[in-house]
Amino acid sequence: MLKTKFFVRQKSGEVITPIYVRVSNGRAFDLKAVTKETCIASHWDCDNGMMKERFFIEQKGKLVEKRDGKARALFVENRKINERLQDLSKKIDKAFKEAEGVRFTTEWLKAVINPPVVVENSVPDDFVSFCPVFIEQKKHEVSKGYIIKVNGLKRIISEFLKHVKKKTLKFGEINLKFKVEFEKYCYEVMGYSVNYTFNNLRLLRII
Repeated sequence: MLKTKFFVRQKSGEVITPIYVRVSNGRAFDLKAVTKETCIASHWDCDNGMMKERFFIEQKGKLVEKRDGKARALFVENRKINERLQDLSKKIDKAFKEAEGVRFTTEWLKAVINPPVVVENSVPDDFVSFCPVFIEQKKHEVSKGYIIKVNGLKRIISEFLKHVKKKTLKFGEINLKFKVEFEKYCYEVMGYSVNYTFNNLRLLRII
């Protein structure tokens, strides 16, 4: 079961400290990475792994909750940080559930926290040219076996394009017509099994 917990290393004082996240899944992995968030160390609730939303002062030997303007402003600011941390926790959980052929490493976690920026105009529009870009983007997130599968699919698609006398396979052309032609090529020309062909088509959809 995936567990996500936030923590700080500086636990007292008025210094600004980064907020870290720890993500674990039993004995499978235990990862830590810094988030985009920072806080005043004394405002962090170590027991609950979140920003404090209530502040107290001692009056006549009793703790009394502060309700002045400064306390209200801190509440608003800290609540926003907590909401962003909750959103990040959901994002990590979603990325974990949707992962396929992924190695769960610190680099994977960092990529979830700070997704790589891809300039749309620089991304090739055809599948074969896009494969090296995809591998470069995902090389820290996926296993070597997964990369081998992607390169294998790239080779098969390249041979298929030669067979049908086409230079490229645009993403917009990956449709039912392509599926029928590709399956026919795999079965009749290459002699691939149904399972092998199905797995390659599934990988093509993921990429």
